[in-house]
Amino acid sequence: FRRKNSERVPLWGGLAIYISFASAGLFFAYEQTWLLALLSLPLVLVGAMDDLFQFRPRPKALIQLLVAVGWVYFTPKASLVLVQAGCPVELAVPLTAFWLVGIINALNMIDGLDGVAGIFSAVVALFIGIITWGTGSSLVMFILAGAILAFLAFNLPPAKIYLGDSGSTFLGFALSGTAATMP
Repeated sequence: FRRKNSERVPLWGGLAIYISFASAGLFFAYEQTWLLALLSLPLVLVGAMDDLFQFRPRPKALIQLLVAVGWVYFTPKASLVLVQAGCPVELAVPLTAFWLVGIINALNMIDGLDGVAGIFSAVVALFIGIITWGTGSSLVMFILAGAILAFLAFNLPPAKIYLGDSGSTFLGFALSGTAATMP
């Protein structure tokens, strides 16, 4: 309903971003890239299926919550930004999971117009990459930004492909997960 194109435009651009990110992650062999790629796989698969069959919100929310809990579980608690800021672990863990699910859905909501979610995600990824310069998070964000920028060549007006739920949820998770654990 938000799309302005009169003809149908494919919604699986997020698959291309995910495959590019995961492939580069295997090449650079950085642990955080693998964890992001592995944990976001259910989001990407459910998002791609949702683009085809229009799932109800509850199963998608359950997958998002499970992925967020998985990220918090596998991430060292001392690396959470809230813990680094002095927040008790017992409070930082649920707040971080809430943050992850919130940003996943926020990015999903801004997807739908030519280039908006992609440009926003590329800018955020580049910004996080710059402010975490010299760390593994920086490498992860530059890999993600590169994948997004390649996608944008086909997503700028007039869009030939959209992110779809697979891309918007993956980007929301990758950006929020990395931001929640910045050094």
